[in-house]
Amino acid sequence: MVGFLLLARPAGFSLRPKRAGEGWALGSVSFRKINMFNGAFVALAPLLLLPLAWLCLTGLAAPFWANHQWGGWLATGYVTSTLLLAAIPSPQDIKAGRPSLLLYGTVGGLWWLWGSPSWQNWFH
Repeated sequence: MVGFLLLARPAGFSLRPKRAGEGWALGSVSFRKINMFNGAFVALAPLLLLPLAWLCLTGLAAPFWANHQWGGWLATGYVTSTLLLAAIPSPQDIKAGRPSLLLYGTVGGLWWLWGSPSWQNWFH
């Protein structure tokens, strides 16, 4: 969804597990147009699953625990842990977005050093 919104032109999408070397690829999305401006956001898009994991934990797992419904608690714990693991950007994601991540990191760091008016007051 992020790739589509940022014009990265998604080219392929798969949820089917595939053998990849000595491991498994559990799903993939390929893009045709990742560039300096959208690469960081596309690479870090899996992090958008973190709020969903939090909602699953607090909205579903916690009430199951409080009501001693252990089956529901185990099921929502599994879903929560799956969402947390899926929220970690893969090394391929980071590699694809590396130039963009470096650009935004550099611009953000320079802005923090020279553009942000509040940091100078931290040391006085």
